[in-house]
Amino acid sequence: MKATLGAGLSTLQGKIGELCGKVIRGRQQIGRLSRPYSLSGGLPSPDQEWINDQYAIAVRDWRYASYVQRLFWDTLGKVDDISGFDWLVRKQCSLPPDRGVTWTPVQVLGFEVEVLSLCSLGGGECLAGTALAAEIWKSLDYGLTWSSIQSLGTNWTVDSLLYLGDGVCLAGCYGEGEIYRSVDSGDTWDFVFQPTDAEAIWAIALANHGVCVVGTFPLGEIWRSLDGGVTWSFAQQLADEEEIVSLAYLGNDILIAGGAPTGQMWRSIDNGASWAPVQVIGEVFEIYALCYLGGGLCLAGTYDPCEIWRSIDYGLTWTKAQVILGAGAICDLVYLGGGVCLASTWDSSGIWRSVDYGLTWALTSDLSGTEWAFSLANLGGGMCLCGVGETGEIWRSAP
Repeated sequence: MKATLGAGLSTLQGKIGELCGKVIRGRQQIGRLSRPYSLSGGLPSPDQEWINDQYAIAVRDWRYASYVQRLFWDTLGKVDDISGFDWLVRKQCSLPPDRGVTWTPVQVLGFEVEVLSLCSLGGGECLAGTALAAEIWKSLDYGLTWSSIQSLGTNWTVDSLLYLGDGVCLAGCYGEGEIYRSVDSGDTWDFVFQPTDAEAIWAIALANHGVCVVGTFPLGEIWRSLDGGVTWSFAQQLADEEEIVSLAYLGNDILIAGGAPTGQMWRSIDNGASWAPVQVIGEVFEIYALCYLGGGLCLAGTYDPCEIWRSIDYGLTWTKAQVILGAGAICDLVYLGGGVCLASTWDSSGIWRSVDYGLTWALTSDLSGTEWAFSLANLGGGMCLCGVGETGEIWRSAP
């Protein structure tokens, strides 16, 4: 044991020097940031969540480095290699695990079933929406096991799911273009509305003051609900024969919408009541996915070509971050906190991961060659889900 520790002592001492710098930087960062926002007054805005996230990173680095310094010499005599030392410190400090790095299939929902949408309700409850029979599935154990709940009318697919809180969920369907609502955390569903001449509800978003917003196909319309999805009213047609395929809420009454087949980005600054075009994203065909990271930073994922775009000004202007080579489209984007983002793709390209707020991306898993990686969900605590097509599998990343 002494020989092993002696060989690694210089490496370990170098790590301590690096961590001493983290102590100083962590304390400085904590001093610069606002105090974390309390959840007692309701859910924080995305910007508040971003501040909380940055605060947590600074505190984590400070705790980790300080703990290493305090335990360094005591621990040397208690473990037989450096990896054990590192594991012990990480366990004591409760550092978050690597998120979205490794993936394991957990359940097949059906042959040739496509898992098009996923949604976390918190506390381990999750919902999945599928193709073929527009079926809702539910898990009570953070996505480990799933049970079929209900098919939604005569629709073909469930393309969008949204959790509003207090057990209220919404589902948007393709086929009849219908919206369904649940008030018991997805156990039962009732039809509530079909926008005029709609064939699909590709996207749903929850805006400020509980306002729900949906985008339709094929007329490119925005509809809003002010009462938790019970009743709906027409807001605006964004463009004739335009599909609204993605929506995201950015805080401060700002929403963005991604269109097809023109790659047009739209923006609202009044909680979805009115919209204006802001930018055509390159030469892409569709803006399949949108994601807000906080602090005005947004990501967009596209189809034909498959690219990641970024905005740092609440969706006003966009720049290309990276082309995802070998993939056909970005199907979904999710932010896990701490700069970590995930992108699901189709055309056998699996899941891509960024650790620098979407600036650069690398393949983290090909999901055993799965051709369609459709939907993503962040369950918290380092756990994520991915729903795939053709095989009908749910994949899971967890500590």
